[in-house]
Amino acid sequence: MMQYVGGSATQTLTYANTGVTHMYSTDSGLTWSGIKPGTVMSTWRNNKVMLQWWLNDTLPANSTGNFLVLMEFVVLPKIDE
Repeated sequence: MMQYVGGSATQTLTYANTGVTHMYSTDSGLTWSGIKPGTVMSTWRNNKVMLQWWLNDTLPANSTGNFLVLMEFVVLPKIDE
């Protein structure tokens, strides 16, 4: 399983700008919020963690940027039935 590491969504832009708006979904894109979800498990199909970065300014020609998000692998113990 994969787990989104809360607060890990960051960006670096190489031009003067007013920033980026982060949008988060923890229900596979059904709803979106600007509120950071914290560390949360991302599970297929209904609880995928999804992120969007919206530039607050127009991207100038020949500009670049980097976006980073951290995910952790989580190994769950086998449950004997």
